[in-house]
Amino acid sequence: ITALLHRRKCSGETGLGGTPSRAGPWRPEIGGCLTSWVARMNETVKRILMVLGLAVTAGACIARAAETPKKPNILFVIADDASPHFGEAYGCTWVKTPNIDRLARGGLVFDHAYTPTAKCAPSRSAILTGRNPWQLEDAANHQSQFPAKFKAFSETLREAGIHVGGSGKIWGPDSALLADGSPRSFGFRGDAPGNDFAAFLKSRPPDKPFFYWFGSHKPHRGYKKDSGLAAGKKLADIDRVPGIWPDNETVRSDMLDYALEVEGFDEQVGKLLQDLDASGEASNTLVLVTSDNGMPFPRSKGHNYDISNHEPLVACWPAGISSPGRRVEEFVSFIDFAPTLSEQRGVEG
Repeated sequence: ITALLHRRKCSGETGLGGTPSRAGPWRPEIGGCLTSWVARMNETVKRILMVLGLAVTAGACIARAAETPKKPNILFVIADDASPHFGEAYGCTWVKTPNIDRLARGGLVFDHAYTPTAKCAPSRSAILTGRNPWQLEDAANHQSQFPAKFKAFSETLREAGIHVGGSGKIWGPDSALLADGSPRSFGFRGDAPGNDFAAFLKSRPPDKPFFYWFGSHKPHRGYKKDSGLAAGKKLADIDRVPGIWPDNETVRSDMLDYALEVEGFDEQVGKLLQDLDASGEASNTLVLVTSDNGMPFPRSKGHNYDISNHEPLVACWPAGISSPGRRVEEFVSFIDFAPTLSEQRGVEG
């Protein structure tokens, strides 16, 4: 398989957060190689966003000599407030996610994926634009106005002729407007048929590639108290309560309520995969499953700790990922989704 890796050059090194290798609306043009939130990383380490499945370290590549598959469709699935508790994929025994686990076995699990801001709106701003928070002005805040001047990669994909659709939570909370004051859809409306992925696939012109964003509202609060226990889960199922919280029945029960919501998200993933399988496009579709920020618990969502910014990320592309079932240790930043997925589709911003 041929690797398509978005690399940023900084003082002669390849990394994240430095001067861009190519101009584009999502490639930050600022000085300095290290940001405060990756300062602990040695600047000589090459941090690479690996989407297409090659294990790359210090420039060494392992590639399959067979013919490169055609560029895949993209299904981007994002949870609302989930930490890396995707069941088997992340070794979490008290959350069952069979559909995400299936993707993990057939693809890649990323162990060091991070959002630059652990709140819904600013994290999604970074994903959509490829910009760091300090470059996003009002869009770096929660409950703000999204500046019209910042273009989303989904809008660029639509302009390039990609069949773009989406449903659920795209960006928010608050509002995003175009320069004329009309509501902004980030390229996800127009000919996209409502909130039905199956209908979106059926409406796609023959042989036209697609990009679809599904934004779940799970496992965002509020929860029905003790719903996890009512569903048959047990307090003892939780192998470890983080030391930042008291280990008692109240906390454990709340964690089980959260687990039930994550499992509900996994059911949504399963429905999307059913629709994808039925379309005949599953083999050549890159499926990405992640979350916007950490779980909605004290010292997590909205804070600046590892439990706040460390996110799950699973990628599956049956026709394109060699040696599936692997784990990726390289550091991944959410700001590289936009340029990497755009470049992967051959689209320049």
